[in-house]
Amino acid sequence: MNQPASGHAYDSSSLGDHLQKGFDAYMRQWQAWIVPSLVFFVLALITSCVMFLTIGPLTCGMYYLAFCCLKNKPVDVNGLNRGRDVLGSAMAAGGVMFLIQLGPILVLYGMMIAAMVLISGPGQEPSPIAALFAIGLFGVAMLAFMAFSLWISTKTMFVFPLIADRGIDFKSAFRESFAATKEGFWWLMLTHFVAKLIGQLGSSFCGVGALFTIPLYFTIMAGAYDERFGITSVVGDEPITAEIIPSTPGNPPSRPPRETGNPYQS
Repeated sequence: MNQPASGHAYDSSSLGDHLQKGFDAYMRQWQAWIVPSLVFFVLALITSCVMFLTIGPLTCGMYYLAFCCLKNKPVDVNGLNRGRDVLGSAMAAGGVMFLIQLGPILVLYGMMIAAMVLISGPGQEPSPIAALFAIGLFGVAMLAFMAFSLWISTKTMFVFPLIADRGIDFKSAFRESFAATKEGFWWLMLTHFVAKLIGQLGSSFCGVGALFTIPLYFTIMAGAYDERFGITSVVGDEPITAEIIPSTPGNPPSRPPRETGNPYQS
């Protein structure tokens, strides 16, 4: 199992760092994000009837673009092809995520219907008291569901980034994400909540604003992933700072070789 890259405690300063890092990375290439984001939304809309199968590959493609953005590499629509490269694992992870969210919802509605039937009796119209009781029970269950949703979304927040970055199978991605979120869980949950809130703000402006806010969600979450695991699929574009290697007989002075290129660029 791959271990997180950093071992320092996750606290409020880390939250601020991730927000700042994600915002700065996005602002460097905000115009380049428009076309990939538009393609993301169009594909999501076209495949909405089977979203549980397509959301994984689409999300992995957006995370790969966020990795490029953080590493100061060009952001373009070709980066979405990363979702195709990890299609199997991404689709499986998306399906598992869908079932995790759907299961509790079905249980909630089942509890409400069962409560009304038990109190009113089979074949009878529910009384106002029974209806109020069922609604109250449903409200309590809904609060429990919201708490569960926050918990599970935090525990699985690194699943898609791991698949997009390392191409690992979905089982290993879930296992590593659960392990990596044990430390600093509450701050990680707050980071994910704030990033998701920012990402959804654009929907308030006729949905068009989401083209500008959804990329922020991915850059912020990619920053959190980079701190925990370290991005390996994208080579940074930082300047060479290594000292010149002294000359030896028959060899002129030179700099050490620098790894370049993008292993997943189409």
